[in-house]
Amino acid sequence: PNKSNGLVGRLSRLVYQYDNALFSACQLGDIEKVKYLIEKGASVDAHGKDYYSRYPAISILIIKTPPHWAAIFRVLVEAGAKYEHVLGVATIESTADVLDAMFKVLDSFQPPRQFSKTYLTGSLIDAIRKADLKKIELLLSHGADISGNHLRPLHYAVSLLKIDIVKYLIEKGANVLEKSQLDRYYTDTTPKRVKEYSLEKSATWMAALWVTRPSVKDSLKILKLLLDHGADPNEDGLMARIAAQGHLDVAKALVKYGAHPKTEDLRAGREFRGREGNNTSEALEQPTYKYLSNIVFADEERRRSEKSKARAQRRAEKRLAANG
Repeated sequence: PNKSNGLVGRLSRLVYQYDNALFSACQLGDIEKVKYLIEKGASVDAHGKDYYSRYPAISILIIKTPPHWAAIFRVLVEAGAKYEHVLGVATIESTADVLDAMFKVLDSFQPPRQFSKTYLTGSLIDAIRKADLKKIELLLSHGADISGNHLRPLHYAVSLLKIDIVKYLIEKGANVLEKSQLDRYYTDTTPKRVKEYSLEKSATWMAALWVTRPSVKDSLKILKLLLDHGADPNEDGLMARIAAQGHLDVAKALVKYGAHPKTEDLRAGREFRGREGNNTSEALEQPTYKYLSNIVFADEERRRSEKSKARAQRRAEKRLAANG
């Protein structure tokens, strides 16, 4: 016998119809129908059959926010709907007010329903990409890790040149000295040479080196903000990269905040340009390289002068001792 025409087949079709009906009821905001269908056995994690079929019913509430969506959201959660993945949907697809209302529904349970720190922190990165300070605040207040999982939220905000968000994260306790692999932040809008940065580096590297002509002003603001809050202008290898490819205004800012370029930095900068396929002699003509070279030369001259004076002082003291 054909199983599709038997009892199992009829039950399967009935459940499928209930699931579709539940999905549609959620889209329309029909809370009474949602309750009825759940009582009849409809899956609270049902998917629809239209464009939104990749989303379960609980996500559609967040995306479309029909009438009574928050009350229906609560009904679905009470009935056992999986809700953790909804956080990412709310962060990307909805407003901060919807995200706030969703948190309030979950907080109203006894005990409160919570998202895992992994979901919260992942959504924090999404909120930074959206440049939504209110969402960032909500996520942090509900347990998102300001230090991040694999991605550092502060580093990501710097890479996107979101100065208001950088400032906010620092105010909330983000550590400007924390390091991360810069190649994790490579995007189509950043220089292709950034791919080479596989070592753990701080957000200062991003602000100092991810500079294009249109972004100089914003990069400098962020760099100075980081330095004002304790970033290290002498981070290992930074001045060498500045000597090789840095912007002159960035170099001046770093020196103003205490960076001390050395002969080794200039040499490493020339070598880096060579590895990039550039003529190393051209580095000598770059404004940034010249600026740093002058500082290094002046420091060396000062040290030679101090050593010369010290030797002269010792000779004078010896003569006085011999004549005494």
